[in-house]
Amino acid sequence: FSISRLKLAFSGQVSDPRLKYSIVVNAAPDDNDVHTQEAVISYDLTDNVTLWAGETKAPFLREELISSSRQLAVERSVVNEVFTMGYVQGIGVDWSVSDMLRVSSSINDGVRSGENDNNNDADLHIGNGQNNLEWDADQSDFAMTTRADVRLMGTWEQGDDFTAGTGEETSVLLGAAVHYEAAETGGGNNHDSFVTWTVDGSAECSGWSVYLATVGLHIDLDNDAAGEDLNLYGALAQVGYQLVPDKLEPFVRWEYIDLSDIPANGADQELQFVTAGFNWYLSGHAAKI
Repeated sequence: FSISRLKLAFSGQVSDPRLKYSIVVNAAPDDNDVHTQEAVISYDLTDNVTLWAGETKAPFLREELISSSRQLAVERSVVNEVFTMGYVQGIGVDWSVSDMLRVSSSINDGVRSGENDNNNDADLHIGNGQNNLEWDADQSDFAMTTRADVRLMGTWEQGDDFTAGTGEETSVLLGAAVHYEAAETGGGNNHDSFVTWTVDGSAECSGWSVYLATVGLHIDLDNDAAGEDLNLYGALAQVGYQLVPDKLEPFVRWEYIDLSDIPANGADQELQFVTAGFNWYLSGHAAKI
């Protein structure tokens, strides 16, 4: 048996309701060592603009930004794990432009820069094999992540999960994000500059939930003598339906990853995955099987 996620989360305000903090610690399943997963302090400049600094998820993939406790499947998709920017260290701003548009942007230390060494499994972040380093010891000169979300129908809160609960109004959300990262100058490692983007959308209606996403990654191979770049792509489609309202929810997910630019040594570089299962809700997302 393995407890893959045992987390303690603390959040609140410091003297001023506008000055807030969030701290999440996570016990690693392999050795039970406790690591800081998130550590953020934020300040509400206005009702619509919040500044933050610390260690948190980059505003990139929608699936990554939704809590692990609110997914349809037990784990996030393979597409997500390959292309996610994960936790980063930096500063950022969240701006509610209008009732229909939200924008988040972050200047940070780069892909998975806020994750612990034992979670450094990102193909993009190779070299010294370490994350969570001081700003002058990481593997990027500069990185920036920006995401925009548009609410066409429904509420923003419906975008916090992939489930269409009983009584919820029809929801349609669209999103797009881009991450640019410049490799460390003179770092002598194998970390390259790259840009990655994603476009996604979700809809919920009458117990049905649909989520679609595509992502592209374009790496500038500075250390490649041939001087050729890598272009990688991924896509997924996910559908769920509450067969028994607020109780039984079957789902199916299809994924596609194109790694054909990577030398394959005869291996198949166009991969497809299908995941199917169900959720049985005992008390919403608070307790489910």
